[in-house]
Amino acid sequence: MNKKSLITVPNILTSIRLIGAIALIFIPFKDATNIVFYIVYTVAGVTDLFDGMIARRTGSVSKFGSILDSIADVSIYAVMIARVFRTLIEKLVWWVWVLAGIAVAVRAACYIVYYAKFKGFASTHFFLNKASGVSIFLIPYALAVDHFVKNNFFVYYALFISVLAIAAAAIELVSHIRRKEAPN
Repeated sequence: MNKKSLITVPNILTSIRLIGAIALIFIPFKDATNIVFYIVYTVAGVTDLFDGMIARRTGSVSKFGSILDSIADVSIYAVMIARVFRTLIEKLVWWVWVLAGIAVAVRAACYIVYYAKFKGFASTHFFLNKASGVSIFLIPYALAVDHFVKNNFFVYYALFISVLAIAAAAIELVSHIRRKEAPN
């Protein structure tokens, strides 16, 4: 693969998301009111909406781009969760943590089953997976709403995300268990 084929609009957008994740490490998230955090986070999120779509439409889909996209996705979510974790501890009741733990365990089972069967990694782009991903991405915005309206909005939002994530992961797990061969 030559250097020119790596420098594509989708890969640049994905790289912006990765740079945004790194920047968010240094931007405080205090009381859901830091506008700089939200600007950087929003820009990073918008790149995720367009990088894959542009890659498919321009025929610039690549293995490198796919790996870079996965790294950027994991990075932005990991940094976001790390930045808002203290607020999550303050706001969430124990049973929401249990549901979130179940969602994580079922998602891990998806990856383990797929790897055991096909010696690879895959996350299927089912509608519910996309919906749970978007819902997780919206956590900082839901915290901001909760900060300003102060009506336990975030507890209900976290409950919704947990149930949605469990359903999405369960459907994918069943799909991986039933699958006879790896998708192309």
